[in-house]
Amino acid sequence: MTTNEALLIKAQIEQAFPFVKKEAMGDAVYVTTLADYKHSGIKKSLDNYIKLGNKYAPSLGTLISGYVIVLSQRNESLLELMDSNGEFMDKGGDIEIKFWNYENRKRKAIQYLDSGIMPEWFRELVAKYQHMSLSQENTKKLT
Repeated sequence: MTTNEALLIKAQIEQAFPFVKKEAMGDAVYVTTLADYKHSGIKKSLDNYIKLGNKYAPSLGTLISGYVIVLSQRNESLLELMDSNGEFMDKGGDIEIKFWNYENRKRKAIQYLDSGIMPEWFRELVAKYQHMSLSQENTKKLT
């Protein structure tokens, strides 16, 4: 996350919870703590927190915990889409080998998505399915 994005998160918290002190000193804490996280995930975590009707501002730990949940939900939907398109299945062969390959490929995909460390070919595959997922969401919104 960039410095500006971290400060936008801080500003949104200050806006939603007016009793939070507006200190310039706190900027560095937000910037350094949130640097390793994606803005979209932290923002979604904050939005979810606000929608729950909480009266007190979230701690950074609470936002990060929410981020992990948001990320796992995104990964689940991505895995479901990949699975429904037969991404983990062999086209032919013995049923036992097909099942074994299916389980191993899916387990490996989960490991890649959870860690964020993945080979380039899998990163390209994820980008393809993320694009498909966004297209499906936009189509649902239009109907």
